[in-house]
Amino acid sequence: MFLSKIANKIGLFDVLAPRKKKENEHRKVSDPKTPASVGSFDASGEEIVTSVSGNDPYDDNRRRRLRAQIDAEDAALALGVFAKKQRVKYHHKATNKFYDAVIVGVHLDDGPDKPYYTITYDKLEAEVTDDGKENKVIRKVEKQTYPERLERLNWDEAKAW
Repeated sequence: MFLSKIANKIGLFDVLAPRKKKENEHRKVSDPKTPASVGSFDASGEEIVTSVSGNDPYDDNRRRRLRAQIDAEDAALALGVFAKKQRVKYHHKATNKFYDAVIVGVHLDDGPDKPYYTITYDKLEAEVTDDGKENKVIRKVEKQTYPERLERLNWDEAKAW
């Protein structure tokens, strides 16, 4: 169990034990082992072939990792939860603002029916310097939250990568 937690934390299960596709999944991706196509994914998960190259390991790795993320998000959707590394919209109730966030941790301490999440997002803040100038600074915020404050975002390959 301890080794499983470590493997999950470093993302080893995403590579070693990819989830099998179900027949009724709404996103489809072409076979990642096709060496001639280097693709992008559109909003529905369909692969768009953008160029033809040889056996570029970077493109194959990228395609495999994006496919693993799509599969993880689809499996989480079927269970009614969010997946690790999934992009979400976070509602900050104190300021009533919404931020694009990424889930970096899924916690099941209160049981599998009550998950909570660790997310990160970028927040624009005003910073006053010693000479009185006000600068806008982007700060990375990490916090824990409940699913009631999160909404799913449409799949975007560029932002997911």
